Amino acid sequence: VSEAIGKNKKKIAIARYKYLLKIKLLLALVFSLMLFILAYPLSFYVFNKPELFLLFMLSSVYLFFSSIESFYESFFYIIEKVNYLVIRQVFLETLRIVGVLLVFIFIVRQYQIMGIIGVLILTKIFVLIFLIYYLKKLEPFLFDKSDIDLIKKDKKRILKFLFYVSFGGGILVTMAYVDTIMIGIFLPAEFVGFYSAAMAIVLGIALLLNIPNILTPIFVQFKKQRIERAFNDVFKFTALLTIPMVFGSWIFGKYVIKLIYGEEYLPAVLPFYLLAILIFEFPVIKNIYSLFSAAEKPKYMVNVAIVATLMNVLLNYLLITTLMKFSMSLAIIGAAAATLVSNTFYLSGLIIFAKKKLDIKIRLIHLIKPLISSLVMSGALLFVNLFILDMNIIIVILEIIFGMIIYFFVMFLLKGFTRDDFIILVKSLPYINKFKVFRKF
Repeated sequence: VSEAIGKNKKKIAIARYKYLLKIKLLLALVFSLMLFILAYPLSFYVFNKPELFLLFMLSSVYLFFSSIESFYESFFYIIEKVNYLVIRQVFLETLRIVGVLLVFIFIVRQYQIMGIIGVLILTKIFVLIFLIYYLKKLEPFLFDKSDIDLIKKDKKRILKFLFYVSFGGGILVTMAYVDTIMIGIFLPAEFVGFYSAAMAIVLGIALLLNIPNILTPIFVQFKKQRIERAFNDVFKFTALLTIPMVFGSWIFGKYVIKLIYGEEYLPAVLPFYLLAILIFEFPVIKNIYSLFSAAEKPKYMVNVAIVATLMNVLLNYLLITTLMKFSMSLAIIGAAAATLVSNTFYLSGLIIFAKKKLDIKIRLIHLIKPLISSLVMSGALLFVNLFILDMNIIIVILEIIFGMIIYFFVMFLLKGFTRDDFIILVKSLPYINKFKVFRKF
């Protein structure tokens, strides 16, 4: 669709949009029904927790609407109207916060989790209506009737792409949740909470960078030389922003977990330190994912994902079952180590395939200066912390600001962050829907 819109072939864009929507609806329905059907055996036989039955059923409904919502969300990147997604995100978060607060106020504790999932379903439905309404307003031609049919070759191309993307998506979902599931099987419920708390913070930080969703429609219209240059520029900025976040997480992780969850969640600290490296890896993986999606070669991603997932399952099983004999806390550290190793393997495989199959070399040299600057920043923060006896949220915020100043000052000295880089970064953040970061190409 992005390719057709880029070439102003509206009739082809309409035909592809309708065909993609039909397939997406079918796939979303199939996967949702699978979870709906598996709800009983999973809750009663796998986890031995009947109370999970209704949660799995509600989750299947959430999965359906979430899948369709993500489908329409992608079109706003294609038509370069990301500002509407900012409104969508504010709308979504407001509904979530208000809804969750109402659940805690009016619903008894034993049904609150189901109430929260219900809130998430309703927010997804409202946001889906919002996206469809504004997409129809911005690009009404997409909702017109198409007087052409896609040729067999075009349909085969779309189906092949969707098969790999959907299958790969299922594999990655398995990879994402296998650690939590195995902890739930082998360990008491409170350790699932400790591990989930650590992972929630990591995902919250990693998802601050939503650049990869913007890249795919751009890369589709770029020639190889421009893709490689644009990708490495984005990789440079990703490293620039995420590497100090990793170091900052190591320094402030204990305080943040204590402030958010309380002292009883301190067993989450060590798993968090390991998982913090994913703050860098997740956005880079998504960036490379955009390359393969734009080149319509997702099968290489799927091949690496299958091996990485099998590795994740095996490592989680071995480390959890071995370390739980010594300590439950050690077992969740083992799960974090297994997740980190498998994700690092997945990232390494994608980098290798990007070079071999796409002839795109990722310039890892962009990591050096952020690493040096982050080490200097960490040293300065650790020195300051020697004189602080009681850490509180105000001090944490002030130290984060101080750390940012030190980091960017060192980056300027090393010429790893120039005046031009600053201008590009500042301009691209509020107006990223206009893709200003790529204008110099």
